[in-house]
Amino acid sequence: MEMTLNELGLELSCNLDTAVDNLFEAGLLDRYEPDGPDWYIIRERDGEFVMGEKKFPAAVHDECGRAIEYIRSMDPSDEDGKTAVADGGDSRITNEDGETLREELARELGFEPGELEDHLRVGTPRNRREKLEQLVKAIRDSETFEMPDSFDEIRLVPKGYRYHRAESVLSTA
Repeated sequence: MEMTLNELGLELSCNLDTAVDNLFEAGLLDRYEPDGPDWYIIRERDGEFVMGEKKFPAAVHDECGRAIEYIRSMDPSDEDGKTAVADGGDSRITNEDGETLREELARELGFEPGELEDHLRVGTPRNRREKLEQLVKAIRDSETFEMPDSFDEIRLVPKGYRYHRAESVLSTA
């Protein structure tokens, strides 16, 4: 719909969803629900559909592993909390409270920093997906740390309606 509006050079002064809902309620559009699943499971990092008994658990395991790798990469590497400059590192990144990413995430999610990795590893795939979603939100909400592109959440996206012009509109055209 957005592409059609752009091709016609039209710009809406309201949200597209609102416009479609109003046209539907006015009887100018009809809608139907296409066949297929009620929900789609999409890995945000690459847009892949990860549905099914094999793909979904594997995708959750992979994204949680990638998240753990990123968090570990942000941990300080020596006792005074700084990466050795001789090894090509800079001083560690901390928030204004002096917390590392691991510490900030643990505080935001309500557990100890040393429990973070087990937190992401334990549970059913569905439960771990929810934990990953909370972790991603905490990183995105952080004022200090940025969300990397090496992992992302796995979203549940509801099946959408398909719209077409109503018969009454077609018969008067």
